[in-house]
Amino acid sequence: MLYHSSGGLYDEDVSREQLEPWREHTFASFSLKMLPGDHFFLHSSESMVLQILALELEAVLSGLNQRHVRPRAPTFQLVSLDQHILAAG
Repeated sequence: MLYHSSGGLYDEDVSREQLEPWREHTFASFSLKMLPGDHFFLHSSESMVLQILALELEAVLSGLNQRHVRPRAPTFQLVSLDQHILAAG
């Protein structure tokens, strides 16, 4: 399972330091990316967000194929409290 957290570089409400502790909630792979934009960076950096997700999903599926594991259909959960967390599992 891969956990990915993203934040806006110019977000005055949620800093990188506030997103980093999400790493402690998983033993799986974790990545944190800070993208151009403020608290609503998902809108201003939409193409970057989609590109990052596509690359990370491709890496996960490639790893499954190399191990000859039949991947289950990925499920996605977007949680939006004060942070934007996307978990693929």
